Amino acid sequence: MNFNANLFASLCVPNMNLVNISPDESNLYSLYSAMLSQELLELNSLPRRAGTISTSHSPAHGVSYLRYFTHSTLVTIKTNVSKPNPAHRTQIIRELKGLQDIISLSVVHWHMGSKGWRFATEEEAAESPEMAAAPEPVNGATYLQDIYFKADPQYSGRYTVPILWDKKTNTIVNNESSEIIRFLYTEFDDLVDEKFRGNLFYPEEKRGVIDELNSWVYDTINNGVYKSGVATKQGAYEDAVTALFASLDRVEALLKSSTGPYLLGEEITEADVRLYPTIIRFDPVYVQHFKCNIGMIRHEYDLSPSLH
Repeated sequence: MNFNANLFASLCVPNMNLVNISPDESNLYSLYSAMLSQELLELNSLPRRAGTISTSHSPAHGVSYLRYFTHSTLVTIKTNVSKPNPAHRTQIIRELKGLQDIISLSVVHWHMGSKGWRFATEEEAAESPEMAAAPEPVNGATYLQDIYFKADPQYSGRYTVPILWDKKTNTIVNNESSEIIRFLYTEFDDLVDEKFRGNLFYPEEKRGVIDELNSWVYDTINNGVYKSGVATKQGAYEDAVTALFASLDRVEALLKSSTGPYLLGEEITEADVRLYPTIIRFDPVYVQHFKCNIGMIRHEYDLSPSLH
């Protein structure tokens, strides 16, 4: 697949190095298995999850915003990967919009226990400095659920990432990644350098085609890997995995016919940002754990070697 990942790899996954990963590297797959068994619970075929929060706040406080992510450190290949898949896209936009000094980042531990995602111990944070140690510095949280209950003591939904948190009003602005990234496109433009301003990733003239791409990419690729992985009947599995690889073929054809390195030409758009987190995980995770094993991107598609 001709997916140009130079910018994503350098900005969003700086330690990503998938050279010579093989199914024999059982430590990698064992580490992912615990994470992904929980990731399955956080995605479904609906565009919004039960428990999604979207308040009426206008993101106008600039430096008062904080986002929570779950992050996994894969020691066996010295790889830092933001997960789950939807949370990754918000980190990408934070980087590409130059918001690192405006929106702080607090990262929870990859392990999910009976109380949900937790923040790291001091020892874990010392070994993996990208993770926040409990008590988390902004809200004093030990578990992600503490943040939800601080925003709403009666909250009864699931405790998911990412969260866009308003430090000034002490509440959750939004916890749906597809909505958060669209907040980030323009709402902080008066605070960023001029080169980052404007709706660079969802331009008006391309919104129709981006929305159309998002629809089938989400259904058959982003969510298609999960449909394949959790299928309990052979027919459901075959339907999902066949649709998945048909859509990968479709993406490959789009990239080959593109006038630039991205799906819609010379510039990165939201369609690329939403596709990338699945592509980067496909060979080392989804092929084996989610039974998406008709082929591998590195072998069946002409993938840019820079991603490896």
